[in-house]
Formats: sequence, structure tokens, C-alpha cells
Amino acid sequence: MAEELDTVLMLVHTASEKHQVILQCNEHLANPVFEAGMDHAVRTLAQRVRLPGFLLLYRDAVKPHVLHYRTYRHGQLEYESGEQPGAPLESLLHQHGTRLLHGDAGVLKRLFDGRTTEAVLISAATRSEPLGKIVVWSNEGFSAYAMDLIRVLASTLSQRLLDYNRERIHLSQFFPTGAIDALLEDPDYARHLRAQVQEVGILFADINGFTRICEQGFDSPRSIGRFVDEWSARAVDCIWAHGGVFDKMVGDCVIGLFGPPFFQTDRVRRAEAAVRAAQDIQAFTAELSEREEVSALCRRVELPGLGVAVGVNLAPANCGLFGPNRNYTAFSSGMNQAARLQSLAGFRETLVMESVHEALRQSREPFVRKLQFGPLTETPVKNVAQPLRHYQLKP
Repeated sequence: MAEELDTVLMLVHTASEKHQVILQCNEHLANPVFEAGMDHAVRTLAQRVRLPGFLLLYRDAVKPHVLHYRTYRHGQLEYESGEQPGAPLESLLHQHGTRLLHGDAGVLKRLFDGRTTEAVLISAATRSEPLGKIVVWSNEGFSAYAMDLIRVLASTLSQRLLDYNRERIHLSQFFPTGAIDALLEDPDYARHLRAQVQEVGILFADINGFTRICEQGFDSPRSIGRFVDEWSARAVDCIWAHGGVFDKMVGDCVIGLFGPPFFQTDRVRRAEAAVRAAQDIQAFTAELSEREEVSALCRRVELPGLGVAVGVNLAPANCGLFGPNRNYTAFSSGMNQAARLQSLAGFRETLVMESVHEALRQSREPFVRKLQFGPLTETPVKNVAQPLRHYQLKP
């Protein structure tokens, strides 16, 4: 009876210990910074069970064909994709790509010579493609107790990856990858997304003659959609390339903000970034016009080419996540002024508000020094109390 009681007590103790480890790992994985939480969870696990080697391989939420990884040696981070790459694993990723997530760990076994390798596939509940994979290795194998803990960690990690990916995908609508990484590395990143009034650069870019192009140039709505998709994707890339935020599209008009989400630059840098993005959008649109099919389209609708009308402003705005879909956007009279300014711009013309011109006069950038502007113009517009004071940015 004493032996049986000892066995029961040992089972109770083991179950209790396992439960505590699971709770601690879950608490760590709740860390808003996914990577930090993962590091703490693996360290906690390694303190309870022998864990010589541990690999987490997972998909990039925004670019599913890209894999990220973190490898640990006795619970301590050894390699990670990006900042501390491991050459052998990088070579395997280059050779096999996302195929490493499928099937057994045979390919990965070759990376860990002579070690026993166990793999746990982390599957998404809503999709057939795996989110990632856990691989553990040791010269002596693992106990049933250790494997139970690893499986539980994998189950919890699956949900955490789903949440992490969902947040990355949401943020990818507005911010480039670098900004998303910087946001999610801050445990209190939500503070950067709360509504706040700041002076921001504002850009509105609209395709010249788009209504005519749609009515007379395309044979189907599908063709219009493909055309707008290509142009707008490149316009957003221009905004992101200069540190901007993609606000939204209204019809064929792309709207960008410069300053958010960290507001680390001054008003001069924000004006510079907005104008640089405007110049790039003008340049690539003109290049696009040289393509044979686009050139033929413009001839068909009797346009001199494909062009954009751009309005740039520098004004205070309330920036943050708004609405039921929590979209990052801005509200102010300055946004309305930029929209009106863009509507005044002609073929391949960029107009900038007086505030932008004044900020650029303080710039020491050679690029800005070479810019040429027309005379100050005042234009009354409907539903705006004061006339818009603006300059034409010469090509």
C-alpha cells in the first residue's frame, strides 16, 4: 500500500508540476512581444526538462512564402532569422523553403547530425497550410513527460501564432514591414496607434482622366481592377519607401500620411518625405505610360499619356485607429484641403500647400534645393472658408 501510495503521490506531483510549467509558458506567450515571450517560454521549459536543442520554424504572416526561425541551445537563444542567422539553416531554407513545414523532419534531421529529432507540427485551425513547426533534438532522446510538455507548448503556441499573424496582417494594410516589426517589438505598441493630434505630411494622388479611362478604355470591370491594383500597389510602395503610412484608397485616389506611427521626424522631414513620394509616383506613372498596352489605352481614350494629379499638405491631424475595422487614418481640415488641392492639379501636376513650401525652405537636402516652384497661387474652393494658398511643383 505504501508503494502504491508513493506512486499515486508521484503522479499527482508530476501532474501538478506539469500544470505549473504549462501555466508559466502560457503566461510568457501572452507577452505582447511574440519573440520575447517565446524566449521566456523555452527557457522555462528547459529549466524543467532536458532540452539540448529546440527550433521554432514559422511562416511570415504577410509573406507566407517566407519562413522565420528561432533556435535554442539548452533554453538559450542561439540563432534567429534576421539578426543572428545560422548559416546551415539559412541554406536549408533557401533550398527547400516552406516545404520544410510539411511531412516529417527528415530534411531537418540532416542539420542536427547524430541527434534524435522529434517534430511537432503546429497547424492552423482555419487553414490547411501549417503555421510552423517545432523541432527538438538530443543525443539521448526525450522522456514521455518532456514530450507531453512540448506538445502542450505547441498547442498553445499555435493559438499565439494565429493571434500574432492576425495582428501583423491587420497592420500590414497601413505600414511597411519595418514599421510593423518596430511596433510589435514594443510591449506597449498600442500607444503608437491611439488617436493623437500631430502635424503630418499628407499626400493625395489620383489618376488623370480615370473616369474616361474606365468608360472608354477597358472592356470589363475585371480589367479595370487589374489596372488599379498594379498602379496602386506601386503608389503605396512609393509612400512606404519614404517612411509614410498608407491611409486608404478612395476610388483610384491613394492617400498617404508622413509622420506616423512614431512621429520621430520633424515637420521639415515630413514635408520632404511627402514630396519625394509624390515625385516617385509621378515618375513611375510616366514610365508605366510607356508600356505598349498602356500607350494604346491612352490613345484609345484620347489622353496624352497616363498621369497623376497630386496634392501635398502639411497640417495638424488626429491620427490613429478609427472605426469598427480599426483602420489607421487621420481627420482634419488639412486632409480636406489636400483632397481639394489634388482635385485642382492638372495632368502630371503636383501642387503643394504653402505650409509645405515654407517647411521645404528650411531643408538642407540637395534634392530639395533643386526643386523649382511656380508663384504662390490663391484658389477659392467650395465649402472651405479661406482660399487655398499653394504652389505648383515644376517637373
